[in-house]
Amino acid sequence: QVIDKNEIQFSKDMVNIMVPVLQDPKISGGSFLAVGQIVQIVHRNPEVNSYVVETLTPLLQNSGAEIRQAALTTMTDTVSIDNRIARNVVDLLIPLSKHSNKDIRHLALPNLQLLLKIHLRDETQFITDVVLKTFIPRLQDPDNDVRLAALDCIGELFPLLEDNDIHFLRNVTKAMIPLLKDSEKNVRKSTLTNIKKIMKSGNNSSQLEKDAIIQDFLPLLQDSDKDVRKTALEETREIMKFYESNIDAKFVVDVTEKFAPLLQDSDHQIRQLAASK
Repeated sequence: QVIDKNEIQFSKDMVNIMVPVLQDPKISGGSFLAVGQIVQIVHRNPEVNSYVVETLTPLLQNSGAEIRQAALTTMTDTVSIDNRIARNVVDLLIPLSKHSNKDIRHLALPNLQLLLKIHLRDETQFITDVVLKTFIPRLQDPDNDVRLAALDCIGELFPLLEDNDIHFLRNVTKAMIPLLKDSEKNVRKSTLTNIKKIMKSGNNSSQLEKDAIIQDFLPLLQDSDKDVRKTALEETREIMKFYESNIDAKFVVDVTEKFAPLLQDSDHQIRQLAASK
């Protein structure tokens, strides 16, 4: 038992030696070297994993982007060695998703999503709460990249949540719909794709207001950006095909007529897609 304590203390001492290396800009490749060494320390002695997380936590708010990334990479890599601390790291990242620094918010969201998807995938109620309380509020973030990250994170997590009830599905789609009018073209594209994912994968998605959602897609067929127009055409068709037995025939005809102007689109790929059956 004394030997075990000595080994743990030795491992902690080694971590303390590597943390300054991780932060030293004068050491070429120092952050990369430190990450590898700390992960190796945890691999040899998983009992120090919680100490590593505790020690590196302040660095997640460091002014240096490389240092923040190195600290978070170390944490996520060590979680892969010892899954017991996954929830601890998730609990650290949730408040960082609201940080005043947009770069920290943007760093937190995709890493939070990966931890949930890989290490906590069976905790569906917890993931549902994180989607509703952490990711959805970031859909209104003032930064384009953060909004885009939030959209994509929800889309990635949704297959784990497909058994949720219609109220959850409506809350998520209702939060996404306004982003179809976002000023950033990549946000508009991602919104189309991720709403389509929800409409196709949720076990209760057939109860969604399909006609209304498709109507919200249609203005993007005339979007100023060709990639958005193409995505709008593809996703609208895919939804209609998926639900063809549940959509009124007249509505299908009305929507299909909206595709007609795309036959004269300036982009040849869009013209070909509009002409295909």
